[in-house]
Amino acid sequence: MSDGFNLGCAGLVRLEGPDARSFAHSQFCSDVVTLPGADWQWSGWLDAKGRVRYFFALIDTNDDGLLAWLPLGDAAAFALDLRCFQFRVKLSIERIEGFNVLGQFDPASDAPRWQRDGDTVQLRLDGATTRLVRLAQRPSAQVDATALQRWRGCDASDGLPLIDGACSTEFVPQSLNLEQLGAVSFRKGCYPGQEIAARLHFRGGNKRGLRLIRWDSANNTSAIPGARLSGLDTENRLGTLLYCGVDALGPIGLAVLADPQSSAQIALPDGTPARYQAT
Repeated sequence: MSDGFNLGCAGLVRLEGPDARSFAHSQFCSDVVTLPGADWQWSGWLDAKGRVRYFFALIDTNDDGLLAWLPLGDAAAFALDLRCFQFRVKLSIERIEGFNVLGQFDPASDAPRWQRDGDTVQLRLDGATTRLVRLAQRPSAQVDATALQRWRGCDASDGLPLIDGACSTEFVPQSLNLEQLGAVSFRKGCYPGQEIAARLHFRGGNKRGLRLIRWDSANNTSAIPGARLSGLDTENRLGTLLYCGVDALGPIGLAVLADPQSSAQIALPDGTPARYQAT
């Protein structure tokens, strides 16, 4: 593929060693055992209360290790937190620096789901718009802000629950639709938060869910990760904005709503009216 446009520094953490896969399987909520070599899956790491701390792509690099790519997460904090659970295992956990995320829209139809060329890893993202991600070492370069906003718009349209520090430990997997992405297993062995997540899955109880929202002000500075969504005429909290981008129709965001089936009028923190994306 061509280099593509620069989406910014890549949040990468490397798990390397004979116990890398077993450690990841015991900590992360996806079924790492079923991840084939030279492939990748969406995954997450929960806290003891069953809430999602980090959401990431877990990549088998076809050698003695795994790579976690956090599109919005803090890779340094992720690596530090993981090391707290590194007991009696043959494993190193390191943040990888100096890599950028390079993106490309509408690649060739035969683009592989996973490809590696030296230290560079390429992933195909399948959704409403097929995209390619290239995680590659590059000198610091200016981010293509226009392309990044469009890219985030595609992330939102595809329902990717990207979370940063503002939304970490706020939502259970069901609220972020992790099951639909294959990013959580409720039947595999124990992992942090598994009991609570499984109870919600089998017995119900979660009422929050994802929904696309739109508004008209393209330069709204209050539309940031973790922004509180309230009722248009009240201060009652109705949801939380995960992140936003743009598409052909204008600004678009992905939000976790207390009642995703509600048709109540909502507003951004500065009072800008927002509306639900038609489905």
